[in-house]
Amino acid sequence: MITKKNKILVVDDSDNNLFLLEEVLQEYDYSVVTARGGKEALEQITNEVPDLILLDVMMPDYSGYDVLEYLTGQNNQIPVIVISARTANEDIEKAYSLGAKYFIRKPVIITHVLEKIEEVLNNSKN
Repeated sequence: MITKKNKILVVDDSDNNLFLLEEVLQEYDYSVVTARGGKEALEQITNEVPDLILLDVMMPDYSGYDVLEYLTGQNNQIPVIVISARTANEDIEKAYSLGAKYFIRKPVIITHVLEKIEEVLNNSKN
């Protein structure tokens, strides 16, 4: 039986973060697509809808908040986990108010990221 791999879009302007998350997620048998900013993320979403988005907040073109606002405006149901170094309460609250499922602080603990990915993907299938 062939099973579909879950596709995860990883959005971050840091090549190191993209590389780390892509490598780890592929080891766990996820299909990974990357974007180096919000604008590229929106292009990726338009081309092929991912099952989940891992989204940085601070990026030079469109912020993670801009991407979340776009998804909300499009009534898009793609689950989003925000991963950011911006950890003030107002940043976390803003991410949740725009529809993020979780907010994970950088630097990330990979096992925590994997747990939240699995939780969100399992909940989106129900």
